[in-house]
Amino acid sequence: MGLTWLAIGDSITFGTGSSTFDKSYIMLTRTELLKNSKKHELVNSAVSGQRSDTLINLHKARGGKCDADLITIMAGTNDAGQDISTSVYKTNLGLLVDEVKKNSVIGQCKIVLLTVPWRGDKDIPSYNAIVQQVAAEKNLPVCDIYPAFNSNADLTDGVHPNDSGHSKIANILAPFLNGLDVWNNTRRR
Repeated sequence: MGLTWLAIGDSITFGTGSSTFDKSYIMLTRTELLKNSKKHELVNSAVSGQRSDTLINLHKARGGKCDADLITIMAGTNDAGQDISTSVYKTNLGLLVDEVKKNSVIGQCKIVLLTVPWRGDKDIPSYNAIVQQVAAEKNLPVCDIYPAFNSNADLTDGVHPNDSGHSKIANILAPFLNGLDVWNNTRRR
């Protein structure tokens, strides 16, 4: 039996914009990890439209407990889209991480923050500076997916990556996750 990877996020993590779920960054990353003998079960808990604050509430509403070895969190696209201030975003992202940590069943669970991907209509670098700050404060690794693309050519609607955009995110995320020490965890259920 492999490990469990829990993906927390919004519509991009859900796979919106890709032509099929198999072409979403989550599934492309999963396929690449499996090629590298990184056996795991994927639980995608992403819900479209979620902001950092609503992800906290959603996590609590689902009972909170996380029986996962690896948890990735991508939050901020909708915060930026709805002009949530970076100070409020920082508070919310920190609370989300705290909630996930508090409810992690596995003591050696690895939590990874993902930066917010490019969208042409918002100042995403300021949100990504917050991701980096929260990660430093919480001693978490950050996978910087922001450089994956920087034009609407990789988006379906100005927000959601198309197949090319999802592929570019996976091309950054898969090697990052592949290099984590979580794969050496010998815990078994």
